[in-house]
Amino acid sequence: MGLYQLHRRFKPIGALAFLLVLLQVAAKPATLQAPSVASHQNWERLVTEAQQDVQAGRLPAAEKKLSEALQLAKSFPPDDRRRVKTLRQLAGVYHSEGKDALAWPLLQEELTINQRTYGPADLHVAASLDALAGVFSSLGNYSEAETLYRKALGIKEQLLTPNHPSIVRTVESLAAVEAEAGKYSEAEQLYQQAIQSEIQFFGPLHPGIAVPMDDLAALEMEQAKYDSAESLYEKALKIREQVYGPSHPRVANSLENLAELYVTEGHYGKAEPLLEKALAVRQKSLGDNQPEVGTTLGRLALLYADEGKYSQAEATARQALGLRQKVLPADDPAIAESLNNLAFIYTKMGRDAKAEPLYRQSLEIMEKQNGKDTPLFAATLNNLGLIYARQGKDDQAQPLFEEALKILRAALGPGRPEVATTLTNLAESFAHVHQDARAEQLLRQALRIDVAALGSQHPAVATDYHNLANSYAKEGKDAQAKALYKQALAIQEKALGPQHEDMAATLRDYAALQKKDSSTQLKSPH
Repeated sequence: MGLYQLHRRFKPIGALAFLLVLLQVAAKPATLQAPSVASHQNWERLVTEAQQDVQAGRLPAAEKKLSEALQLAKSFPPDDRRRVKTLRQLAGVYHSEGKDALAWPLLQEELTINQRTYGPADLHVAASLDALAGVFSSLGNYSEAETLYRKALGIKEQLLTPNHPSIVRTVESLAAVEAEAGKYSEAEQLYQQAIQSEIQFFGPLHPGIAVPMDDLAALEMEQAKYDSAESLYEKALKIREQVYGPSHPRVANSLENLAELYVTEGHYGKAEPLLEKALAVRQKSLGDNQPEVGTTLGRLALLYADEGKYSQAEATARQALGLRQKVLPADDPAIAESLNNLAFIYTKMGRDAKAEPLYRQSLEIMEKQNGKDTPLFAATLNNLGLIYARQGKDDQAQPLFEEALKILRAALGPGRPEVATTLTNLAESFAHVHQDARAEQLLRQALRIDVAALGSQHPAVATDYHNLANSYAKEGKDAQAKALYKQALAIQEKALGPQHEDMAATLRDYAALQKKDSSTQLKSPH
């Protein structure tokens, strides 16, 4: 698969839940003195307008109004609930804007106020701990996030009945943090605990059960436990179909999750009907002009490209881009993603002149909106580097690959398939300038990563064998090259079928090596 397709990241609930939710408190309303009536009315107006801005997606406007409201709230008594409410909502806007460094001090202040008002063991305090933990998780401070979630969990277990939904939400968030920190065993146990609690509280067919099932399945995918992931995704799909019916958007979500698993395994034939069904469900339930439809179209376009169905891939990617351009602002990150996907398809088709301006346009949008440190920005750098490498401009390609590697390792970790893909591209660029030993070293790294992350029978591993075989053949290591070509062909025939273009390319290079050996033998004296 192309680098643009990234595994799910585990997101704690606490970091996302507070944006549009008004803080529910049991405190008595503040008594307003005459001089403060005007301040209260201005505060109330700003908060109401900010909520409307948030719902309309106008986050900068909401930030400005909530900042003004917070300044007004500072004139109220120190522990006034209006101040707490403003802190929470402004922190939520900062989080949605990716400004978590600004969000956490506000949530820390909210926590301090709630501890003073209610004492250390109160549900208001637990809610503040959840929100603060979620932001620390987004900042990558998993140790602090874990500590805060465990404090929140302890309070809830003390005050609520066993298996209460609020307890389950914190358990799920804690599991997500453990997964992000690489503590997979602990995360698995927590997700299983959440699933069992949901079943005991709601019964076996409640839609809430499907959420931790999806998260646990994603964790299993991270560890290449594909059979377990498939079973969990299928159970979640069955629950949603029974609860919502076959034509609900949440059913489409489950179909896409299962399709993503099959794509990760290289089972493209299984993934295609699921994505096509998900697209039909979204179009029927939402209409043709919703952003979610564009997302599914984009995934389907990339799958078509991986199957070698380039005319379908191009048409579907264009449809996804056109839809998003119609319904979203011109600089929305989703448009950058669609531009990148279409450019990638053109790259696979060898139409670099069409791909390059799309990549550059995509990079401009992404840098403006989210900076340069995101996996998608790295993916686009990688793909642009491919164009330069194909054109023989390795002095321009190599810095792009190296920057992409740096971003991906920091954002995703060093053992991800996306890292392997970029290592392979960098190796090819070194091979172009006859640095064969360096290229071989990078190709070996890529192979180790893919085998560990995807399993030994994945098509990406076959590609790694093919690339390394080409490197050996170039260095005159013919016996080693032939062994790797055979391993690649065995995987490709089973996973992709004998007619796939990847298998044809491997056969072509293997045949060229055999022909060279035959020619050498004929020229040798007897």
